[in-house]
Amino acid sequence: MPVWHRPVLRATIYALNCFDDSPLFVATWYPHATALVATAGYFAGNRCLRW
Repeated sequence: MPVWHRPVLRATIYALNCFDDSPLFVATWYPHATALVATAGYFAGNRCLRW
């Protein structure tokens, strides 16, 4: 098996057995994480990219 197949195989096995990908989990946490990163980028961008 090529070396690059090993992480792909492991990720596939994890994804098939992981219960954190339910629609409720995705609908609840993904928008929160996206909003947090976007807000942090907004404030860091205003401060760091000011010319």
